[in-house]
Amino acid sequence: MKIAHVVATLPPRPGGMGMVAWHEAMGLVKNGHDVTIFTLRYHGQAAQEIVAGVTIRRLRGLPRWGDAGLVPQLFWLLRSFDLVHLHYPWYGAEKPFWSAALIFKIKYVVTYHMDAAPIGLFKRAVQVISDTLWARLLLTRAKAVFTVSQEHFAGSRFRPLIAPERIVTLPPGVNNELFKPGSVNWAVAGIAPIDQPVILFVGNPIPLKRLDFLLHAFALLENTQTVLVIVGGGYQLSQYQKLAIQLGIAGRVKFVGAVTDPGRLAQLYRLATCVAVPSLTESFSLVVSEALSTGCPVVAMDLPVYHGRVEQGVTGWLVEPSASATQFAAALEDALMLSLPERQQYATRAQEKIRNFSWERHLEVLEQTYKTF
Repeated sequence: MKIAHVVATLPPRPGGMGMVAWHEAMGLVKNGHDVTIFTLRYHGQAAQEIVAGVTIRRLRGLPRWGDAGLVPQLFWLLRSFDLVHLHYPWYGAEKPFWSAALIFKIKYVVTYHMDAAPIGLFKRAVQVISDTLWARLLLTRAKAVFTVSQEHFAGSRFRPLIAPERIVTLPPGVNNELFKPGSVNWAVAGIAPIDQPVILFVGNPIPLKRLDFLLHAFALLENTQTVLVIVGGGYQLSQYQKLAIQLGIAGRVKFVGAVTDPGRLAQLYRLATCVAVPSLTESFSLVVSEALSTGCPVVAMDLPVYHGRVEQGVTGWLVEPSASATQFAAALEDALMLSLPERQQYATRAQEKIRNFSWERHLEVLEQTYKTF
């Protein structure tokens, strides 16, 4: 089958959406499909290349704003595919995508990754226009709509528009062979060895990830020997670095920057005593799956999308979304106080929880759905 995946970003650009599309494309190629990914082109990137058997076509956004961009050329490029898989949202791709599907009678499916929350008047205006018209057309006419979690999609503004029989829950997988417990290879981790307890944060330093909240909670810890390692770069990272200085914790906070190598990321998970996920909104969170697969307990807000993976006192700690920084700090303290045998028990239970979240299972459901059209 000749399949196109349409997604705004791909690794090494940050974001779970691109990671999901990339894993799907690689798996489909291994199973004998002809796969092309259409994505945005960023400075220094080739317009076209083949990686791991996947053809990547990078399109100039005309104009482009952040991780969105208008790509009218997509209309003509999609005409020859047997099936097209749109990873939504990609603001700027909806109109040419819908026009191509209508004119060329293209069969397509959509993965609805999240309800976007753009910042700024222009971006919000683009979102309102897109969601009011194009998103509704795309989602209501798709052969299937994949959702990364039932809990997240249940609260989406588009859920009432889609017939239940066309909704397929397909959570992202995790590479259990890569993200697994083990000793830390400090050379691969890329940081100097740390012999103190480590709290790890992995994510884009954007407001909804609430890194500022975590820094305030970290400053309240009684255990002043603990180190906070922050993985993520770009956006407004310098503001958080300044905040660490203002809170008097800069000496105990290590900003690693963006990490695009999965092998290095796995090593960073291994050095963590616990992984903190303070955001108040998530569609799924690959970070939670990767942490648990590595046997690392998670301290997170009590969001429905984590249920089934993070269980209070079993694989981690869930804190009420309305909790203060002091309350979040208390949960972090509990994680830091685990004895070695207790940590081993947490690791064993965490791996059991995440065993069913594999890319192999993900691909199996994906292909089964494709074959129904």
